[in-house]
Amino acid sequence: MRPRLSRLNLAFSLALLISAGVTAAAGNSDNFRAHLAGESQVADVDTKAQGQAKFRLSADGMSLHYKLIVANIDGVFMAHIHLAPPDENGPVVAWLYPDAPPPAPISGDLNGILAEGTITAEDLVGPLSGNTLIDLVEAIRSGNTYVNVHTAENRGGEIRGQIF
Repeated sequence: MRPRLSRLNLAFSLALLISAGVTAAAGNSDNFRAHLAGESQVADVDTKAQGQAKFRLSADGMSLHYKLIVANIDGVFMAHIHLAPPDENGPVVAWLYPDAPPPAPISGDLNGILAEGTITAEDLVGPLSGNTLIDLVEAIRSGNTYVNVHTAENRGGEIRGQIF
C-alpha cells in the first residue's frame, strides 16, 4: 500500500509542477505581441496592410519597450494602445505613434518600423492616466488591450490586433 501512495504523491506533485509552469508561461511573460490586420477591426477593413507590435517589460516592471512594424499601409496619422477586449472598441490608454497628433497623415506606402520607444506610467492616458504601468500590463495579460493604426482613409483604424 505504501508504494501506491508514493506514486500517487509523485503524480500529484508532477501535475502541480506542470500546472505551475504552464501558468507561468501563459500569464507572467515579460514579452507581448500583436498581429495587426484589417479583419481584426470591429468593422472589418478590406486592406492589404498588416502590422506587428512587440512589447517587452523591463526587469523592474517600470517601463514597456515597444516596436511597431507596418507593411502596405498609406496615410498613417496615429497609432495607440486601446483598452478593450476583442470585438469591442475602447479608449486610448497609450500613444505609440506619434507622441502627439501630427499635422497631416504620412502619404505613401509605409513598410518597416513605424515607431519604437518606451512607455512608462507617465505616458498613460485616458482611464489609465495616473495609474501605474502594472495596471496596463495586467490589462494586457488579461487580453483587454489592442493596438490600432489609424489612417486618413480609415480614421477609426485600418489595422488592429489584440496584445497577448
